[in-house]
Amino acid sequence: MIWEQLPDCILEKIYKQIIISQPTNLLNDIKSYNYTINYINDNLKLNKFVSGHDEWLILFYILDIYYKTQSPEYKTKKFIELESFVQNNNNLSIRYQGGFYWINRCISKMSIIERDELTNELL
Repeated sequence: MIWEQLPDCILEKIYKQIIISQPTNLLNDIKSYNYTINYINDNLKLNKFVSGHDEWLILFYILDIYYKTQSPEYKTKKFIELESFVQNNNNLSIRYQGGFYWINRCISKMSIIERDELTNELL
């Protein structure tokens, strides 16, 4: 094939011209995730949340939104499991992150609408 016969310098120029577009939904999802994480981090640092929210209380809000259809008992049990996982884990990185370990994981699985709902609830 002629493609394989081209010199590397020409192939490199061709590859630089190829642009792969990303779906708009993916881009909006990434922006929403980034906005939500930055919102939580910035306001925790500045202690602007009403009633002095900490990371574990924010995680409880997230679980309340994430598990809308589940009972309050299930949400409480899930919260206790997540907290004990962090406290009893041997991985120092997970222990250092604390509730943010689960906040990042849960927010990444939430929809854009659920993230907006969370930021509105934390106001």
